[in-house]
Order: sequence, then C-alpha cells, then structure tokens
Amino acid sequence: MNILAASHFYPPAFINAALAVLAVIAFAIVAFAWFAFRFCHRRLVTACNIAEGTHAGRITKFAGAAIGESYLLGKFGADANHVVPAAAADKPIGVITDQAEAAEDPVNVSLLGSSDTTILVRAAGEIAAGSYVVPAAAGRVQALPAAAGTYILVGRALTAAAAAGDLVEIDPIAGIPTVVTAG
Repeated sequence: MNILAASHFYPPAFINAALAVLAVIAFAIVAFAWFAFRFCHRRLVTACNIAEGTHAGRITKFAGAAIGESYLLGKFGADANHVVPAAAADKPIGVITDQAEAAEDPVNVSLLGSSDTTILVRAAGEIAAGSYVVPAAAGRVQALPAAAGTYILVGRALTAAAAAGDLVEIDPIAGIPTVVTAG
C-alpha cells in the first residue's frame, strides 16, 4: 500500500500561522500605500509651489488705470502691486506687454534687467538699430538724446523704428542713470 496516496500532507500549524501573518502584513502595506497616496499626496502637491516672491523675468501686476497700448514701459503705480505707463523722467521697472481695459486688470510686466529674452517696446519716434534707448512720454522709448541731461537707459535697440508707435526689439537692461554732457 502506498502511504502517500492514502494520506494528505498538511503543513505544520506554525507554517499556516506564518503565512497568515505575512498576508496581514502585505495587506497592511498595501492599505498604508493607498492611504498615503490618496490623502497625503494631495497635501504635498498643494505645498510644492510655495516659493512666493520669486519670478523668472516676468511678473503679473494690476493696471493702475486703463492702458490702451501694449509694449509700454511701466513704473509702479499707487503701490507695488500696480503699474502705470512711465513718463520720460521715470525709472521704469519693466515693459507692460498687455493692454488693460480698466484699472485693476491683471497685466504682464517683463522686468528690465532680469528678462531672459529680448523685449518689444513702442517707439516715440525714429530709432536706429544699435541705439541706446531711454524712456519717452506715455511709456514709449526714444534714442538716447545728444542733449545734456541725465537719462535712464533701459536697453539697446536691436531693430529700427521708422515712426512713432513702431515696435522696437531691445536687449533690456535695468534702468541705469546715464549723464550726457554737452559737447
């Protein structure tokens, strides 16, 4: 008579207990991973963009008034959250690349001196390529005048402008006061 054919092999009780413990541990690991991904993952994602106060060459501000043209030099408005077109004597922070239908509309400002690209600006008149540009009236730029005075350099023209309102591509620089002397 064959002993193996007549009887069944049952593992010892400690093996059954060990397998049961391993099954419970595996279930606990899977449940913990699901819980961590399902609930904790959301909190981590919402906190990952917390680097407030750093910008890569551009920043969003609110218009201090309606802005009818794009690509105008802008300065701070009533506070640091608002921008308005710069005047000839102002030190601009950047180029307002958007139009604003009304005050409080958000606008993009390409920051002078920290932009990683060239910037388009509106000319106040004729500008030759290669000329240094400075603020003019109503947020536009003009070539650095030959007349004596202190001017704020905002860039160097890479393209020419034939008339007022033309777009000029500039290599921007932070507003640097420059003194032009007579002679």
